[in-house]
Amino acid sequence: MGQRNTTSLFIALFSFAFIVFFLDKTGILLGVQGIIEGILAPSQRAIQSALTNNSQESLTQEQLLELEKLKKENEDLRMQLGSKPTSQQLLPAHVLSSVRFFVVDRGSEDGVQVGNTVVFKNIYIGKIASMTERTARVLLPTDHESVFEAKTITGAALGLIKGQGDRAIFGEVTLSEDLKEDDGIVTVGNVNEAGLGIRGGLLVGKISQVRKSDDQLFQEALLVPLVEYKNLENVFIIH
Repeated sequence: MGQRNTTSLFIALFSFAFIVFFLDKTGILLGVQGIIEGILAPSQRAIQSALTNNSQESLTQEQLLELEKLKKENEDLRMQLGSKPTSQQLLPAHVLSSVRFFVVDRGSEDGVQVGNTVVFKNIYIGKIASMTERTARVLLPTDHESVFEAKTITGAALGLIKGQGDRAIFGEVTLSEDLKEDDGIVTVGNVNEAGLGIRGGLLVGKISQVRKSDDQLFQEALLVPLVEYKNLENVFIIH
């Protein structure tokens, strides 16, 4: 029984091979193949075109995003160089997070140190508070840990800027000083011998409201930042 099945299978395979050989020799098989390919070719071309177009479209979108990022960085760099002396070494940094902590994509590998000043144009953004090899946290003027000396542009009234979490206060100003709304506040500066610390003459914000302190011994002012920190994409580290 098994031998009979084997013989039948052999005869069938031999017959199929002979028919294929005959059709190939006479050119009939080539014609059939051409018809089949003619039917399938449009579908194959459509599929290939779709795959190619999707790949090119995806690549183009990635390239456009990268070009937009580079364009923004170049625009910010041109503005920065136009607003500050070029003798200072500026390190461009991209903002990674501004939700809870303000984090940038530069760290010790880039030569960044704790205490470096961070700016955008001539505006004080903060100073480097901590870092890793590739990232750094910037202490914003509104941060609870932030306290530094500043003065008014008009009259040079001295005071301390203290972060309140969502805002900053210009306080400990003597009552004899004349604080005015919309007057600008700039950093006094306290750079040490190593070049670390807050650079002087940088804009911090402007006065929106003046009031006496709780102990009635000083006056203070609520500050309005000159930029929205959460909207910043690129900043510059002075080091």
